[in-house]
Amino acid sequence: MAKPLRKPIAAPAGPRLHLFPIVLLAESLRLVVIVVTLKAHSASWFFAQASELNELAHGLLTGHGFSSPFGGFTGPSAFLAPGYPLLIAAVFRIFQPQSFASAFILMLLQSLFATATIVAMMLLARKLFSNAAANLAGIVWAVSPPLLFLPTIYWDTSFSIFLLTLLVTLCIYCATNPSWRVWISIALCSLITLYTNPSLAAAIAGCFLWTAIVGHRTFPRSSLKAPVAAALLIAICFSIWPIRNYEHLHAFIPLRSNLGYELWQGNRTGSNGFFSPALHPNVNQQEYQRYAALGEVAYMHEKSEQAKSAIGSNPYRFAALTTKRFFSFWSGFAQPSVWPMIAYATATTLLGLLGLILLFHTQKMTAILFAIPLALLPLPYYVTHPDYRFRCVIDPLLTLLAAYALTRRSAISSTTH
Repeated sequence: MAKPLRKPIAAPAGPRLHLFPIVLLAESLRLVVIVVTLKAHSASWFFAQASELNELAHGLLTGHGFSSPFGGFTGPSAFLAPGYPLLIAAVFRIFQPQSFASAFILMLLQSLFATATIVAMMLLARKLFSNAAANLAGIVWAVSPPLLFLPTIYWDTSFSIFLLTLLVTLCIYCATNPSWRVWISIALCSLITLYTNPSLAAAIAGCFLWTAIVGHRTFPRSSLKAPVAAALLIAICFSIWPIRNYEHLHAFIPLRSNLGYELWQGNRTGSNGFFSPALHPNVNQQEYQRYAALGEVAYMHEKSEQAKSAIGSNPYRFAALTTKRFFSFWSGFAQPSVWPMIAYATATTLLGLLGLILLFHTQKMTAILFAIPLALLPLPYYVTHPDYRFRCVIDPLLTLLAAYALTRRSAISSTTH
């Protein structure tokens, strides 16, 4: 019986892996974008993109803990995960809160996450496909305009992208050569990802199970102690977060408290299925006052009930909005629509789907691993609201599959001659 992760057909001789020049190009272009952005906009423009991150970091720095995401003193919060606000607080501690230097350092860090993603992508493509696919995927990620501006987005997006790409890479390496060291690396990567972006929880669980199953099938004599220990490490270390939420918010909140609010944003009466910034408590005084009066848990519960009422009263409308959001997520038609983003998202979606279909024919188990995040990550956004940066998290996987689809024919032709 063939090993489940045999390498797909590739040309025995082909181009060299151009990792260093591609990474250098990618980082240089992103530095240019950062410099141009900071010349065109003040630091306050950057930090205004997500004022809740500033407030949470301020609470951590002033001894108020992880609290008051919308300003004032509204008490403990689980509206966001603590990972990225902790990083921001560390930058603020060294370079002063919301300063020009802090904005530059955060953009620089996010550009480094982007180039680290390219490294992981290219190494993974070389292992699974070919140097040609690795170079193509790296170049696409290095120069595509929608991706060049990711470091200027004041969210955890760039870090989340890198973490998911790294996790998939570790899973592939672990399935082909399981060891305690790689399993602990998977556990640590999973923990950092959960504390940064809990929306990836289902994808993390799926990738973890895939690795345990495929690794054991490939090496039947390998011990199950390592994956069991890794799972226990994740469960024990991440349990700190829901325990903290129960103690401070008096409610069981395993990931984040905002699901009811996001569901309301996308399905409330009058909603077009997308997010409305004007209704966010960090800018809407009425919503802020309601949040402050009820407290976070009660406010989120109220929004959840309002969303469920709107959905229940008109399920056909909910179905139509869900279909609209599905299309928006995969095509890039979000709010607002920018044509370069739409073109890039549509191309990588279609080519990535083609690559996934082709990969199922040559390497079924690898294709399943790629399909897990692609299937699971978007699910919450279909019923709440899509955003382009949400889709960017799985873009490296789509780019790898697209590169495989575009280079596979030439690889097979070279092999047959």
